[in-house]
Amino acid sequence: MGGLPSVFFNMKKLVLFISLVFAIVGMQAQTTAKSGNTAYVSYSTFNKDTLSYLKTNFDTNKAFYIGKSVSTLLGDLELPVLSSMADDLISNQVTVFCLEFISTSESFKRSENQGKEVLMYITLNQAIPSADIYALFNQIKVAYPNNSLDWTPLHNTFYGGRIIKDIQVFLIDNSQQ
Repeated sequence: MGGLPSVFFNMKKLVLFISLVFAIVGMQAQTTAKSGNTAYVSYSTFNKDTLSYLKTNFDTNKAFYIGKSVSTLLGDLELPVLSSMADDLISNQVTVFCLEFISTSESFKRSENQGKEVLMYITLNQAIPSADIYALFNQIKVAYPNNSLDWTPLHNTFYGGRIIKDIQVFLIDNSQQ
């Protein structure tokens, strides 16, 4: 019976080891995006630094998203999109649209923005007729009359199936003006 306590001690070590392995595997799974992008780093790692999170995952790592649908990028995004803008509505064709985020470590509320915005420009493989963008805006005004400038599920549907050609992330600091 002298060996029985050592068997239980070894069992405890084994259980502890197995728990540790599952914890490590679980942590690694959390850093892989929904899309399967293994280079993706969770937002919680960036201590609420919006710019670093977006630059690391979507600008520096843009090769993963190029050729994929906008919905793939949106599915991986752990931040709320505040609004979007289509670039160059004056021409008949729009190839770039912009997602707007607030860069702050406290909150994403516009009142705490202090003039700093993080913008993600997404260039599409195929141009969108400006008339389609105007039609989307009119749908949003009807469906969301109090929030017609905010990002909505209608935006997700409209842009979701479009294919990404390029991604660029910028910090715009208007607080000095």
